[in-house]
Amino acid sequence: EGHRLKNDTSKLQVMLKRVTCPFRLLLTGTPLQNNMRELWSLLSYILPEIATNAASEAFARGFSLDKGNGKVPNQQGMGDAQIITAARNLLEAMSMR
Repeated sequence: EGHRLKNDTSKLQVMLKRVTCPFRLLLTGTPLQNNMRELWSLLSYILPEIATNAASEAFARGFSLDKGNGKVPNQQGMGDAQIITAARNLLEAMSMR
């Protein structure tokens, strides 16, 4: 039920993050709906030691998608296509199909 964790401030995710375990596995068939905030929420659940609150701001800056024509770069100088490619590369390292 990974789709229930798309909000990192939900009661369920907050409670589950308190559970100590050697690893976490997230199963979902629900797409991310092109929302990088949802992606961050899922990453923060499966990688709590890496996806910290401090890292959240860096992630938001690095993966912010422009609402315009896709040609305006983010703060790191990447356009939307490059951001999507970088996000896909990040996910491929952690995904199984």
